Amino acid sequence: MSTEITSGGRIAEWRKAKKLSQQKLADLIGVSRSYLGDIEAGRSDASAKILTSMAKHTDVNSVWLLTGEGMMVQEPPQVQPEPPPLPEPTPEDPLARRKAMLKLLVDQIDDEKGLDEIQVEIEKIEQMRELKREVAELRRKAG
Repeated sequence: MSTEITSGGRIAEWRKAKKLSQQKLADLIGVSRSYLGDIEAGRSDASAKILTSMAKHTDVNSVWLLTGEGMMVQEPPQVQPEPPPLPEPTPEDPLARRKAMLKLLVDQIDDEKGLDEIQVEIEKIEQMRELKREVAELRRKAG
């Protein structure tokens, strides 16, 4: 008789660590309590359907469940922080919002090419602003 722990044994170990009854786990993964008991006792093999259902409906690490390697429980996914809200436009400077939006994009982009392209756009906006000032000054002088 082998002393190697099977997937069924790991299912039982996980269930006990979570303080679940066989009935609750059986209901959760969609099998009868007696079938789950047979799997845990090694009288029946855990089917791919059972293992998939365990991985889908619980926090058990599927690699650990199959092989016994790694952590018993999956690590929760990392939540990315939300970017800061965009600044409100001001009536005296309508291009400020566009510039602020581009700056936020620069702060969020990882690749250097993207950063260069955004910096070029910021410079174009600043050049357009300067040209508009010059045109307004020329019109004022001509007017």
